[in-house]
Amino acid sequence: MLRTATTLAGQLTRQPEFSGREVSRRLMGRLPFTPRIVAARLGADSSLVGIGALTAEHVRDATYLR
Repeated sequence: MLRTATTLAGQLTRQPEFSGREVSRRLMGRLPFTPRIVAARLGADSSLVGIGALTAEHVRDATYLR
């Protein structure tokens, strides 16, 4: 069986134990199985790093002319 994980990012990583417990509690009964809840390793900066990676990927082959 494939076990999935949901990553908490941004302000939710300030109190990962509490946030993870609350998210799990709210998902119980709404999904066939409750995913494992983990805090992002980059903490509050994880969203910025992710958006930066997506932007770099998007413009990688672009050419800018002035």
